[in-house]
Amino acid sequence: MKKLIIRKIKIGMLFVIPLVIASWVVNAVVRFMDKTASYFLPESLHQTLSDIWGFGLIAAIVLMLIVGIIFDGNLQQRFYTWLSEKTINRIPGFGIIHSSTKQIMEALTSEESPFKKPAFSRSWSGPNSKEIVFDLGPTWMIPNQSGEKFLGPDGEFYPVPEEGYRVVFVPQAINLSNGYVRFEKEEDLIYVPHLAVEQLTATLVSCGLTLPKKPDDALGRVLKNEQDMQQALKEWKEKQSSESVEVS
Repeated sequence: MKKLIIRKIKIGMLFVIPLVIASWVVNAVVRFMDKTASYFLPESLHQTLSDIWGFGLIAAIVLMLIVGIIFDGNLQQRFYTWLSEKTINRIPGFGIIHSSTKQIMEALTSEESPFKKPAFSRSWSGPNSKEIVFDLGPTWMIPNQSGEKFLGPDGEFYPVPEEGYRVVFVPQAINLSNGYVRFEKEEDLIYVPHLAVEQLTATLVSCGLTLPKKPDDALGRVLKNEQDMQQALKEWKEKQSSESVEVS
């Protein structure tokens, strides 16, 4: 009887706790947006509207829609680019934050978002250990080891950059906003286009407990674990080998 009750409690935990945590996070974000939006309103409306759940979220969406309509054009975007380069980005401190945030938002909202290009890279613990990274693109920051230099526009000599390096972001488990940047040779990266970003994200957030779902193998079976995958791969190779012998 005791084991039965414990089992029922565990099943209930699997349903209730994820719903509670997800609801708490969403509510905290919405409440924060409600309070932030109400500060820009007259004092008479401040308290009333701040108590309306979701008001800040709706206000933010409406604001972004209006700004998007205003700046939806080549002329408007050129003006904003000119304003950013000549004024906003030159303000000490504020300009760096504005420029960095803008680049991050462009990367996240672009159809060619670099965060949609996951890969596996060697880990700090050794060449046989791999970790999930996101390829952010090429870089020319790494100096060439040969010591070769080029003459810069200012008359100074600088090291010639080495080609073939990529900037990769290594996210940390649970909180994906934390991580670090590393520079890797492209040939050292193993790309995994068959795995969705959502699957890899779920793996990181769950500290590795939620593994990507295995696709159907070449023999038409559903793979449930690594052992099944290796066995299916071995059988598939044997089948391919026997078919090639028959054809010859």
